[in-house]
Amino acid sequence: MRWLEIPQELLDNVEYDENSPSGLIWIKVRKKAHRINVGGVAGTKNKVTGYWSIGFQGKQYYCHRVVYKLHNKINIQNTEIDHHDQDKDNNTIENLRIATGNEQQWNQRIRITNTSGIKGVTWDKQRNKWRARIGVNGNTYNLGSFENKYEAEKVAIKAREELHGEFACHGENNKTKPKTSAKLTIFDI
Repeated sequence: MRWLEIPQELLDNVEYDENSPSGLIWIKVRKKAHRINVGGVAGTKNKVTGYWSIGFQGKQYYCHRVVYKLHNKINIQNTEIDHHDQDKDNNTIENLRIATGNEQQWNQRIRITNTSGIKGVTWDKQRNKWRARIGVNGNTYNLGSFENKYEAEKVAIKAREELHGEFACHGENNKTKPKTSAKLTIFDI
């Protein structure tokens, strides 16, 4: 995806504040900008997407992208920024990282359409067994069929950790990973 480059003028008007719900506060009052309080939250939460965004000169910018740009001072125009813990409200710099589209897909929680309760595991009606699968770079890999869905889960977890690396998500929120994984998700491919 091609993102708008974040203008330096916007960066000059905001400051990172981990206590702000958007991760940003206003540090200057702009001409023609109404309802801006110096020290106030910069941005609003989009009720549809769930992301915080900031309006500036008639354009919208995601706050997590502005936070990342403020800290790293690199061109992120053609770069995806991932929330490590999948929490769109957590725009702390420690929670943000550069990712590819595939890596962002790997770092997803269990889908609501999942019926097994385990990410990457589905019931195969034809074989009457649990099937483990994983997606990597547009390819789907069948990891085997199992009598017990928790055996399939172990194989799926091991494959995700090996193939997805730091972006491996077993279905839970990465911020609060449980030690055991009773409920995980299907890896939709």
